[in-house]
Amino acid sequence: MAITTPAYFIRRHHPVSLDRNLVQLRKAKGLTQDQMAELTGVHISSIRSYEAGRATPSAEVVKNIAIALSVSADQIIFKAGERDPDDELRLQFEALSKLPLEDQKTISNLIDSLVVKNQTLNMAHLLDATRRKQATGD
Repeated sequence: MAITTPAYFIRRHHPVSLDRNLVQLRKAKGLTQDQMAELTGVHISSIRSYEAGRATPSAEVVKNIAIALSVSADQIIFKAGERDPDDELRLQFEALSKLPLEDQKTISNLIDSLVVKNQTLNMAHLLDATRRKQATGD
């Protein structure tokens, strides 16, 4: 099954970091643009365009590049640290990592429960808003 995340999302949210990240990650692996093109199955002119910021790769191409470079797609798309937890959470996670495994599992289950609860509430709010919109004929 093909990945269908729209390329406009990548352009809109991370227009500058993607091209820089591609260049930095490729060079860190010691690859030329030609080698990158061969590893990813992407034409060399596309690799050049992505790195120059003239074009945005599809999600499928980002996946292929991530595999070729042995990195996550996040490392290609996001700026360094952009998806990291804030300092307070980072310190809490460090403290949690020192707890006994059973306590870590309990806390992990609690976090999972809170995430599911909030996702459910968000979906319920969206559903309510959709129903209200349909009822008013908008």
